[in-house]
Amino acid sequence: MASPKTLHIPFTNASIRQSILVGYILTVLHNVAFFSQMFGLAFIVKKRLDVSDAVIGHSQTLYGALQIFGGPLFGAILQKLGIRTGLFLTYGLTATMAATFYFINNVYGLFLSKLPGLLIHGMLVHQAIISHLTEPGKERTTAFGRLGLCFGVSFALSPVANAIFAKIAGDFACLYSGVFFSAVGAVIAAVFIHPEEFSNDDTVDEDGNASKTNSKPLTLASVVDIARRPNVLAVFLQKNIAVAPMNLPFAVMQLYLIEKFAVTEGDNAIVQMFIGILIMVVNGAGIPFLRARFTEDKLVYIGLGALLVCHSQYAHLVYYPQVYFVLPFLAIGMTLVNTVSDSVLTASVNPDEHAIILGCTTAAASFFRTIAPSLGGYIMDVYGFHYIGYIGATCTLIAAGIGLLVPYKHLDEKKEL
Repeated sequence: MASPKTLHIPFTNASIRQSILVGYILTVLHNVAFFSQMFGLAFIVKKRLDVSDAVIGHSQTLYGALQIFGGPLFGAILQKLGIRTGLFLTYGLTATMAATFYFINNVYGLFLSKLPGLLIHGMLVHQAIISHLTEPGKERTTAFGRLGLCFGVSFALSPVANAIFAKIAGDFACLYSGVFFSAVGAVIAAVFIHPEEFSNDDTVDEDGNASKTNSKPLTLASVVDIARRPNVLAVFLQKNIAVAPMNLPFAVMQLYLIEKFAVTEGDNAIVQMFIGILIMVVNGAGIPFLRARFTEDKLVYIGLGALLVCHSQYAHLVYYPQVYFVLPFLAIGMTLVNTVSDSVLTASVNPDEHAIILGCTTAAASFFRTIAPSLGGYIMDVYGFHYIGYIGATCTLIAAGIGLLVPYKHLDEKKEL
């Protein structure tokens, strides 16, 4: 196999492997395609369909449920058929989701368009690309952080893309944007993603996909075997116990701010913009800076400390400016815990099992996002918003306790699995 092509970054002494750069570009393209639909679809539904908020909520719940079951399934597909097949599947189904609602522009189309969500897992497949191309430890943690930077860039570009396509497609701009950027991503993947770079045995089948002849089939026994590896179960639990409660304030925060502080759409837009900027700064500069000075376990504790500050403010959210005080800690905490945990998890399993462990983390995240609106609304109505802060702080302390009871096995000490 030819040595990987390296590109020089202009005006610097740094360089980057072409395949890693392509992975970042594909991440941005897919996220723009997906976020364009996410931001714009609600506008189309409200303007053109006479449906209640409850019906819209049911369609979102359907999508969340499909994501829960689809995460491990998509991971198994990546393991069996390879990275490039997973990319084509993700981009094709993202475009299909947009096309379905375009051609079936009614309540039935709203629900049918959610069905491709079973196998739309852009973050999973792009993380799998980066995990295959980087070494465990500092390099992978930093690279995963740059994926988060791509997320922030996409978050900012999606409204711009919709505004451009609005001149062509009017109300359906978000659907045109979704199809266009998915198609561009598929073309780039076909040209620049070389399956042999992701093969564990340097073989490629006649269709151009990496051979997985040495991969174990996905069974309950294989999942249990993965969970018993050093770091895996403890890090998986620590990540989800820490991050899951953050879905509760995300789900109900906007309603609470409107009720308590009478915030406007303009105020909310400023908050969203501030969040996007913070995500880009923390992922682009914060993670490389911190990883150069701390090991993965220390980074997670820094993230848990930041989340504890967030929850303490949620428990006593009295003044609106507190929201802006919370946001930097929110960005630091979520980014460090998510990014570092995923880096450690992929480093703790064999290369052909990266997609499986990432699929499991995706399913867990989808589950908590799906139940958060109902659970968060119930807690806020019955006990008050401050109880969400108490729950989050308790879970954060439990996550820290798991780290103390089951310390990380450092990546440079990890033997062959």
